[in-house]
Amino acid sequence: MVAALLSHPTKVPQTPVPAAFPDTSKNPIEIDTNTIKLLERLSLVDLDSDQALDTLKSSIQFADKIANINTDNVQPLYTVLEHQQLQLRNDQVTAGNCREELLRCAKRTDEDYYVSPPGNIPLEQ
Repeated sequence: MVAALLSHPTKVPQTPVPAAFPDTSKNPIEIDTNTIKLLERLSLVDLDSDQALDTLKSSIQFADKIANINTDNVQPLYTVLEHQQLQLRNDQVTAGNCREELLRCAKRTDEDYYVSPPGNIPLEQ
């Protein structure tokens, strides 16, 4: 038995728990062309293959599943480690005021900002 191996009490179930949320995998996911174009433009990912659309649809189904999980009375975590301390350090600024030096490293800048190369899909419609 797994519980006998643990040296500390835990709230994590030691046996599988049946799914407490509905199975949404049978619900068909329909995505219209305008939404696909918008997602391509925002994410700079080309969704023209069947595999890409299947991945997107399965991601939506997964998000739909976890959106239906009842999280009432669940305290937020600051670490996934139950009985280990999270080592924190004091934030101390050890260097600063080096904006000009860092901007000189960039190939192209505009008004004290880095200019990144354009993505693979143009943003204009």
